[in-house]
Amino acid sequence: MKLQTNFYQIGIVYLICVLINLFTSCKKEIVPLSHLEDTAFINFFDASEVFSVIGRDNYIYINDSITKGIYRNGFPKFEEVTATYPKNRTFPRRSFMHPHNTIFVHNANQDMYDNIYWFPMQQGEYKFIFSTDEKVFVKDTTLKLEPKRHYTLYLLDDPKKDGEFNIISFPEDTKNTEGKIRLRVLHLSPDIGGIRLIRKDIDGGIIKENFPEVLNYKDVTDYIDIDTTGSYKTNGRILLAITDAKNPEQMYKMQLLPPEPGGNYILLLKGHKSSTTRKLLNNDGTYKSVTINPRIRTLLRRLN
Repeated sequence: MKLQTNFYQIGIVYLICVLINLFTSCKKEIVPLSHLEDTAFINFFDASEVFSVIGRDNYIYINDSITKGIYRNGFPKFEEVTATYPKNRTFPRRSFMHPHNTIFVHNANQDMYDNIYWFPMQQGEYKFIFSTDEKVFVKDTTLKLEPKRHYTLYLLDDPKKDGEFNIISFPEDTKNTEGKIRLRVLHLSPDIGGIRLIRKDIDGGIIKENFPEVLNYKDVTDYIDIDTTGSYKTNGRILLAITDAKNPEQMYKMQLLPPEPGGNYILLLKGHKSSTTRKLLNNDGTYKSVTINPRIRTLLRRLN
C-alpha cells in the first residue's frame, strides 16, 4: 500500500513538472513587443458590402506572437454599422490604441477625412483570418511584416464568386513631399467599370495632374503628388471629380481634398451602381441572402 502511495505521489509530482515545463515552454514562444526598431504597424479595413448590410460585428484572428493583453478585449473586432459608416469598420480605432504606442495624428480638417490608426506588431510572418460574427472564417492571407513599415489590409466581396471574399494588402509609404499632398486611390466599386480622376478649377475646367487614364476594379495607384498651389481659388479645397473612364461627362462623385502640404491620403471608391444579391456563409454550412442597394460613395483616409 505504501509503495502504491509513493508511486501515486511520484506520478503527481511528475505531472506537475510536465505542466510547468509546458507552461514555461509556451511562454518562451510568446515574443512581446520590443523596441520600436523591431516593430511593424498595421491597419485593417472592412470594405465588404455584405458585412455593411448585415450590420453585425466581425473579427480578425491572428496567429500571433503577441500576448493576448495587447488586444485588451480579445480578438480585434469591427463594430456594428452605425450612421457613421464606414468610419467604424476599421481596426484599430482611436478607442483601441495600444497604450504604449504613441503616434502623431493630424486633425486640422478631420471633418473631411478619417485618421488611420496603427496597430503595432512584432516583425515576422503572420496569418490574418477574417471571420463573421458567428466565428465563420471567410478569408485569410499571410504577410511578412518588416520592422518600421506600415501595412494596410482591405477585406472586400468577391463579385465573381458569390459568398466569397478578397483581400487587398500592401505596404504603405509614409514619406512626405514638400509643398504637396500625396494621394493613393483604391477602386473598390465592382460594377461601375473603369473610372477617371480629374482635378477641377473653380469654373469646372481641368487642372492637369499626373493621374492614370483609367482605374479598374481593385486597382490601387501609387502615391500621386498633387500641387496645393492655387487652392485658395477653389475655396481652400482641391476639387477632384471621379468620372466614367469612357464618358467623363458622367460624374460619379466629387471629392474635396484639404490642401495641407505634407499630408498623405488614401481615397476609397466603393459601393454598387446597381442592386445585387449576395450570400454569406452561416456556421451551420448554409447561406443567408443579402441584398445590396445601389450606393456609390467615397472615403478619404489620412495616413499621417
